[in-house]
This record gives sequence, C-alpha cells and structure tokens, in this order.
Amino acid sequence: GQADWPTFGRDAAGTRYSTLKQIDTKNVSKLQRAWTYKMREGQGGRVWENSPIVVGGVMYVTTAGSKVVALDPEKGTELWSYEVKGGQPAQRGLEYWAGDKQSPSSVFFGTSDGRLIALNAKTGQPVPGFGKEGFVDLTSGVQNGIANAPFGLDSPPIVYKSVVITGAHVQEGPSLGASGDTRAWDIHTGKLVWKNEHVADYIHEHGPARPLRCLPWRPTRMWPWRSRTAPAPPRRCVVGLRSPGAERMGTMPLCASSASLDT
Repeated sequence: GQADWPTFGRDAAGTRYSTLKQIDTKNVSKLQRAWTYKMREGQGGRVWENSPIVVGGVMYVTTAGSKVVALDPEKGTELWSYEVKGGQPAQRGLEYWAGDKQSPSSVFFGTSDGRLIALNAKTGQPVPGFGKEGFVDLTSGVQNGIANAPFGLDSPPIVYKSVVITGAHVQEGPSLGASGDTRAWDIHTGKLVWKNEHVADYIHEHGPARPLRCLPWRPTRMWPWRSRTAPAPPRRCVVGLRSPGAERMGTMPLCASSASLDT
C-alpha cells in the first residue's frame, strides 16, 4: 500500500521517495517520539546503519543484538523475534518478498559469517525449502583457496522476479582474499542461478591487470554494495563497486564504479 516501505530505498530503483503527505514542511518540527525499541538491550552502543522495511502493517528490522524482529509500527511491540546464532544479521537491513503458491512471504538477509537466510514473514521461522532448512552458504566457491578468508553480507539483498541477488563484504586487507562477486539465487530453492565475477570477467575481456604469474588473483576490496534494479524494461541490476585492495599494475575501470548487469 501507499504507506508501505517494502524494500531498502522503498522501491526497486532506490528512489527513497514516499508519496505520503501527512508530514510536510509545516508540521515536521512538531513531531514527537511515539515509541522506542531497544536494538541491543542491556549492552553497550554499536553503530547500526539499519533501514527498517514496512509491509502490510508490519515493520521488519535487523538488530545489533543478533536478532531479526517483526514489530507493530504503531506501537513498537514485537510480533516475533528470531535469534541469529553464529553471526550478526546484516546491519543495513533486509529484503521482503510477497511469496507465491510455492513459497510463503519471506524476508531475506545476510549475516556477518557468510549466510543468506530466509524467514517466513508471518512466523519468523526459517523457510524449509530454501537452501538447507532456510540457510544458504555464501562462502562456497569464493574463498580462492584461502582458508578462513573473511566473507559476509552487511547490506540487504534484492529480489527480482524469481531470484535473490546478493553482494558481498570482504576484508579491507590483506590484498588477497575471497571474491566479492554479485550472485543470484533461486528464490524457492536457494540454488545459485548466476554470478558476475567482476574482476575475473574484466580480466577475461581486457586482459590481466598484473602479470599472469600472479593469477589467480582477486582484489578483495572490489566488492558490490547494495544492488538495485531499473524501474522499466530492460530490467537491470545496478551494482556499486568499491576499489580493489590488491597491489596491481595498470588500471581497472570497474574500480569505484557502478556496473549494470543483465538480470
């Protein structure tokens, strides 16, 4: 509905614009706090860059207390709470999907230890048919032979038709580590549908950015931030890329850029 904020940035294009008119320049100064929800009860403060989403009268939030919660947006009371064990949920939020005949309405989010989790939006329980009982291991296939290379997801994924598209979060240094590829997962099964190896694909098309003896090579800081999709055909997934952390020769135009991918 009009009051919904169903995805990060409100819509697939990330416009961050609401059509609601109750609050304007004349009354915004009169707003007062209606309620407070403690994100990390009884513990010290922590930076948490979360953007709650609201769908059908329910607010969904990831918290610094290792929980994902559904709240009544008018009262701030919990409707359900799910504890993320083994890691933190993505600090910037999650993604909602309305579901279909095969799967229930769901919320998707990544974790600091490299998992993509699907929860039933009504119950807060993992969706059994997605991945392994609601969990997909995002670290598979991106470690580049480096044991325990850090890999996680701190921004929300995005749903496009029948896929969930994820970015990555890898270490600032040392120079070699996990690949920061953009990948799409089947929304029902959690199986990998496609991936874009930003660095490897560029090297394949334009040649290596440093001598071949150094390959396989993955600059660890060239990873995608939050993706968004174009609002009209042809549908595209627009990905913001950071700069690479590896020492290299030559240039790579994909660094610190936006890439448009065919979904």
